[in-house]
Parts: sequence; structure tokens; C-alpha cells
Amino acid sequence: MRYDFSKGNWSMEGLAYAYSCRFSQNAQFLQREDCIENPKDPAMRDGYSYISLLTEQKVKPGTRLTTHCAFRGLAAPLVVIVKELFEKDGLPSYGDYQEVVLWKNGVNVWNLWLRDDGLVEYHRLLGIDAALEEETVHSLTVDVLEQEFVITLDGQTLHIRDEHIYPEFYIGITGCEGVCRFYDMEITQL
Repeated sequence: MRYDFSKGNWSMEGLAYAYSCRFSQNAQFLQREDCIENPKDPAMRDGYSYISLLTEQKVKPGTRLTTHCAFRGLAAPLVVIVKELFEKDGLPSYGDYQEVVLWKNGVNVWNLWLRDDGLVEYHRLLGIDAALEEETVHSLTVDVLEQEFVITLDGQTLHIRDEHIYPEFYIGITGCEGVCRFYDMEITQL
């Protein structure tokens, strides 16, 4: 599946909006001329919506997602891997997930899970320091394998072992913590 997020060149076919249980959200990406962008939300600490656009159907390890994205300030465009979707406050939501995050100081990989008390707990698996330019289109590819992520950012590749990768999952993109722009997304089986 390949999506060109420029105006008039894509549809929601095969995709669905979903929201992390960490936040109360009901937003959709704004359509710009050549990309989609998360909108402002003054209720959020950073002033912008936290939105995910996921596959409608689950996929399995051996899946690759590539996106070209840009950010401003402390924003964090990311690839999200979601274990299950469920309804919370009438919206498709998730609580157990993994993130491969691009931001101005590098790349982070997180595991997040929903506790019994309804709060989301998180643990950073990896933090790679790198100065990444704002307002520059970056290429981010994440290969989700059975026990490993292979992450390629602007041509540089790293591997991280993770024994908690789900046997089936939804995969997609998330914009958070500021202006995140996504120009495209391609999901393929390896």
C-alpha cells in the first residue's frame, strides 16, 4: 500500500484514525498542498493534536513502513506499531504500542502499555543522539521483524532487538508534540 499525501492524491482506503489512551483526542490530519499535518489543539501541553493513521487490518512481522516526514521545534513524527484497537469514549483507541520516533535530537524507540488503572506506562528502549534539521524532509523506514526493528533514517541504518514485538499488529504514522508533516507512507511485506 502506498499513499501520496499530497492534496487530491490519496484516500482513506485501507486506513483508519486511532488515538492513544494517553490523551483525549478526536482530531484528523489537516490536508496541505503536498502533505498532511496534525492540527493545533490548545488543550494539549504542546499545543498540537496527537493523531495516528493506521492500517485497517493487522499485519505481521516482516512488514516495512517508509515515510517521508518533517517537523518543527520539538515535534515528533513517528512510526507506531499497535497491538490492539478498542473503543474508548466512542473512538478507536490503543494502549499497548511501540514507537519509532524521529525528533530534532535523533531517534527514540519506546514500548508503551496500558496498566490496569487505565494509565499508559512507557519505557525507552533506545535513544540515538543526532542533530536533525527542522523543516527538512527526512526519510524514515522501519522494518518490523519477529524480534528486531531495523530502522533507516536518511540512509543510516540501525538494528534494535526487541522481544516484545507483537505477533500481529496495526502499523501507521503518528504526529505529536508540535507540527508534524507526512508527505507519503508505504507499507510493504518483506
